[in-house]
Order: sequence, then C-alpha cells, then structure tokens
Amino acid sequence: MEDTSEIGLSGSRHETLAGRAAEVWIRRALLGLLTVFLIAGLLSVFGQVERVTTVAGAGGASLTLTAPDRLRGGLIFQTKVVVEASETIDDPQLVLSAGFLDGVTLNTVEPGPVNERSEGDQLILRYPRVLEGTTMTAWFEHQVNPTTTGSQVQKLTLRDGDQPLAAIARTVRIAP
Repeated sequence: MEDTSEIGLSGSRHETLAGRAAEVWIRRALLGLLTVFLIAGLLSVFGQVERVTTVAGAGGASLTLTAPDRLRGGLIFQTKVVVEASETIDDPQLVLSAGFLDGVTLNTVEPGPVNERSEGDQLILRYPRVLEGTTMTAWFEHQVNPTTTGSQVQKLTLRDGDQPLAAIARTVRIAP
C-alpha cells in the first residue's frame, strides 16, 4: 500500500503552518526589500530628476545646464544646454569633459554643430555665431552603459574661440 501522508492538505502543515514559521518571515522580508527599492525609485534615488545649473560668465554670456545628476545603468536621458548672449559670441564652442562621455553613449546632438573635434579627453562642439540678446539651445541624448557605476565629474565650458566665457562643473553618480 502507498504512503499517502504527503498527498493533499493537512491542517497542521497548511492551516497553522506548523514547522514553516520561518518561511513566512523570509517572504515578508523579501517583500519589504522590494518595497524599499520601489520607494527609493519613486524618490529618484536612481536617477531621472533633472537638475538645473546656471552660471553667468564674465564674457557676456550665461550658461544653463539641465540634466539629471543621478543616473543608472541603461538609463536614456536628455541634457539641455542654453547659452544666453548679452554680447555677440563670434565663435561659440561647447566643451564637454570626459565625464559626459566615459561610460555614457552620446546618441544625438541637436542642432548639429558646424564642426566637432576632440582635444585630449574633451569633445569640442563649434556652433554658428550667437548674436547679442539671443539664445542658443542644444540638446544631447545620452544612454548610460549598463556596466558603468560610480561617480564622475562633468565639466561644461562655453568658449568664444579659445577664450572661456562660462563653465559648469558637477559630479554625477551612476548606480548599477
């Protein structure tokens, strides 16, 4: 005859959880960890909230950078740069430090620069003249490479030719 003690429901095992009390607490702990992780995401601990930084340069221009400073692997995000010229900028150049490019893919730049080149570990984007009293806006679409973690310094400099007009430096944190 077969042993049928393991077949079907038993009151002690399935109703009162005799011998299984630890399993309930393990499930509750895992659910609690998931809840904490989701709440942290809602509070933007892992990225996507844009930070706006504006500096007024001595050279007759202000520079505004709008981008998240907390990122995570795989995140697609936008950086917006606004140049406001209180004097004409004949040869505007945006200089992006390696912090904008190391472990972060630059997908698109709009409007496209008239010229771009690298200088050491910096990317230099040259734009047409910006007349006094006007603004120039550039958008950059990025994606964080999935294996990138840690923090890095991003420095954005506005130059007129080789003359720096304004600069913004900030630290971004990248979570896995």
